[in-house]
Amino acid sequence: MDQLLLLGGVSLPGTFAELSTYALALALGLFVGLEREWADRFLGAQVFPIACLLGALGASAGSTLLLGATGTLVLLHAGALTVRGSVAGDDEVLLTSAALVLVFVVGALVGLGRPFAGISATVATSFLLLLEDELGAFADSLTDEEIESAAQLALLAFVLYPVLPDHPILGVNPRDAWILMVAIGALGFVNYAVMQYYDSGGLALTGFVGGLVSSTAAIASVGSRFGDGDSGAVRTVVGIVLLANAAMLVRNIGLVVLVVPEMAATVTPPLVAAGVVAVIAAVFVADWNESIDMEFEEPFELERAVKFGVLFAGVLAISSLARTYVGSSAFVLTNVLAGAVSSASATTAAVTLLEAGKIDVGTAALSILGSSAASIFVKVGLVSSMDSDLVKPVGAASVGLAVVGGLAYGGLLFFV
Repeated sequence: MDQLLLLGGVSLPGTFAELSTYALALALGLFVGLEREWADRFLGAQVFPIACLLGALGASAGSTLLLGATGTLVLLHAGALTVRGSVAGDDEVLLTSAALVLVFVVGALVGLGRPFAGISATVATSFLLLLEDELGAFADSLTDEEIESAAQLALLAFVLYPVLPDHPILGVNPRDAWILMVAIGALGFVNYAVMQYYDSGGLALTGFVGGLVSSTAAIASVGSRFGDGDSGAVRTVVGIVLLANAAMLVRNIGLVVLVVPEMAATVTPPLVAAGVVAVIAAVFVADWNESIDMEFEEPFELERAVKFGVLFAGVLAISSLARTYVGSSAFVLTNVLAGAVSSASATTAAVTLLEAGKIDVGTAALSILGSSAASIFVKVGLVSSMDSDLVKPVGAASVGLAVVGGLAYGGLLFFV
């Protein structure tokens, strides 16, 4: 609206858009200022809106000189506030002065026509200010091991992963193996936090949710962290394996239903049967209220993550070589091998090829069921490298799920 606004019959220079910009800047500054006033800081409901408005005026005027002058004024004010707080021994004043500078930048963003960025920054800043005491207490409670583990995981996820080649090398995409290492580390952090606050009961949730992401990573993140000879811990880990398997089956069902729903009637019954049995068995096998001895001295162990990353890469390499030298007729076999590491990838490959008409429904169904079974049985091998006490119960549970799924599939073929 570029026409002049009228107020009481008197024309006012400026447009509605400009006035909206300044009103938004005042509102955002007031939003942060009220929080500072509520927190008993001497800068608050007056200074913060003014600082934000200065930023909006300087930016919207299109004058670098004006924006620089107003910015300098706010910086000098924040600097004086910081010096005053330092002399008085009030370290918390640093937070208020930093917020004051940020509010000016928010006003400049609004003035430059980027209101969403300004609003997002304001809300995030207010949230951090409100959690000032809680975040301080949390930081004080962190141990050296937790900080080191977080740094290692950040290095893997945000520094090394982006620079890895995103193409197959000897049939293996390095990023595929690396992302499993990151997933194991992330799930390890989740399990660590759960154990700190909820003991074994929370592991039921993390086992299932982790299984939706990667059942292999979910087991790898907790399988070797329990005390030797602790029967309660053994039952709990078996329960986690069962829940992770159930989640894996649910995820595979979802992939089939979303991509090729016409195949759901063939694949869903055996997967549902095995998943339901897994959940029921997990409820009765483990006492989720029992306190167990889980060895979470640090949330992330690089050696364990690397070990499973190498295993993942090895299985992918074998699968790729088999597909290359044996031919497409070995699709089911190679998909089962791939499912031992990532049944989600194997299921996705099957439904994608089926949708493209490169394989038939029977081949796709067998490869999906086979890769799901491989994902179940590979966990026996995983836990065998962790503790021998886990092999028999996890093996028995895996055989049980496979038998249930096989009977359901056989019954489906017989009666349909």
